Amino acid sequence: MEVADYSKNLIVCPNQWLIYNQRCYFISEEKRTRDQSWQYCKSQGAALLTINDKKELYFIIALTDKNSYYWTGLSCSRANAVIWDDETPLETNLFNKYCSRPGCVAIWSNGVYSHACSQPEQWICEKASTQIQM
Repeated sequence: MEVADYSKNLIVCPNQWLIYNQRCYFISEEKRTRDQSWQYCKSQGAALLTINDKKELYFIIALTDKNSYYWTGLSCSRANAVIWDDETPLETNLFNKYCSRPGCVAIWSNGVYSHACSQPEQWICEKASTQIQM
């Protein structure tokens, strides 16, 4: 169990999850397809990662293998725009974007790449932490 103290509130995440900015993150070691990764996150009460700013991006980059692809909540729309699962566009200054066809997108190093949905890759889940008032 990961625990952080934020002035009279105890922030708690499940075992094998990491805390950052009062959010919980799970970075897999095994590989699954995009759909299997999404299902795993859902089974944990989480979603595939959505990165909101550069600080969060740097946190994730520091924890991931630079030679591996990771499934996140990104996909490539029919208009070849990179979007999050909630259909909001990817902030243009977060990543280099390589969206060549509609479908799945994986992150690798500092870029976002069109990727076969059936290709097993590692993944990152994100969810709200539990706060316990002290």
